Amino acid sequence: MATCTCPTKNRRKSIALNKPLDIENESGSIEVGKSADFIVIDQNLLQIPVQDIHKTKVLTTVLQGKTVYKRN
Repeated sequence: MATCTCPTKNRRKSIALNKPLDIENESGSIEVGKSADFIVIDQNLLQIPVQDIHKTKVLTTVLQGKTVYKRN
């Protein structure tokens, strides 16, 4: 049985969550023509202790392809 990496699982989950809303052609994966909503954080959540996740800081927020927040 093949192992599925976290990015692959996250992509599948993201696309699957958009299907019931009938927006999988607009959102759910990073592709030309789709809405680009994402955040950039200061640490890899998969590589830190669970008890430290709350210390994570958002560095940048992008909504519909436009940067709406950038940490100084």
